[in-house]
Amino acid sequence: MADNTPNNNPVNLLSLDGGGIRGVSQLIILDEIMKRVQAKKQLTEVPKPCEYFHLIGGSGTGGLNVIMLGRLKMSTEDALRNYKNLATAVFSPDNRKLCYKDGKFRASTLEAEIKKIVKHSCEGYTGDEHLLDPGAGRDAVGNMFVCAKTIANLEFPHRFRTYS
Repeated sequence: MADNTPNNNPVNLLSLDGGGIRGVSQLIILDEIMKRVQAKKQLTEVPKPCEYFHLIGGSGTGGLNVIMLGRLKMSTEDALRNYKNLATAVFSPDNRKLCYKDGKFRASTLEAEIKKIVKHSCEGYTGDEHLLDPGAGRDAVGNMFVCAKTIANLEFPHRFRTYS
């Protein structure tokens, strides 16, 4: 967590990778870390990860957590609640596909749940926003990126980011 910027301030980095149950455990552990930051810095409220970490990155389910924590600027508690709701909808028996050729669950349900999270998390969001954040940049906290691969091109991951 400690490298130094030119003005000698520490740079705080957060990486959330992997999928499945790790997505829940990441948020539970991060919630405890943020509570410890609050206590150590004697803050009145638990800080959001986007207020503490300069760069948050991830892939898989960790990438979804990164978007909620970084771009949507959620608290760890809000992200955990949204993650649980999403997982309940996406991994329900009703969402299973008969043919597993391209996965066991319908991607359309995942997309709909993510759009629902985006719409409810910030006023004025439609669910189709771009990741680029006008407030992001070199000296800002809360910059984030997500790495994703397409089935058509697994060798070359794409990086989606909030900063330019």
